[in-house]
Amino acid sequence: MTWTPDRIETLKYLWQKGLSASNIAETLGGVSRNAVLGKIHRLELPKRKQKACMVKKKRAPKVSTYQKPLKPKQRIEEPVIDGTEKTILDIRDGECRCCVSGEGADMLMCAKPVAIGSPWCEYHQDKLTNTKMINERVKKERQAFREYLNKSRLERESHGV
Repeated sequence: MTWTPDRIETLKYLWQKGLSASNIAETLGGVSRNAVLGKIHRLELPKRKQKACMVKKKRAPKVSTYQKPLKPKQRIEEPVIDGTEKTILDIRDGECRCCVSGEGADMLMCAKPVAIGSPWCEYHQDKLTNTKMINERVKKERQAFREYLNKSRLERESHGV
């Protein structure tokens, strides 16, 4: 479809009359609403003023009168180091994997029962919510595991196993 001078005059007339771009496209036939809007823009036809029913009224912001009651954070007691700690290889599912002492292969894990959906006990889960700290702990655990494997491999090689 090409924009003939006759079609352009019809477009201008219908636009000034207040028809929507969709209605103009239907009246002209063979042209889309977007084509009509593009032609109106290129012809630099005046923009329409919004009808009173189309103008959005500014509303006052909603003010909530409800306030959630503040829950005091319960202090969780730090687990006592009582000799039940385990190395990374001795840890089982359901036991806290937080390092409590040592480094490398000598690193000891808390081994207290874990909180639901966490690799740590309730105390360490609360303490280690910072992702940076979590990443550092995981790196330490992995390093300890690697060192332990290397140490045991070297021991086996030295014994000729």
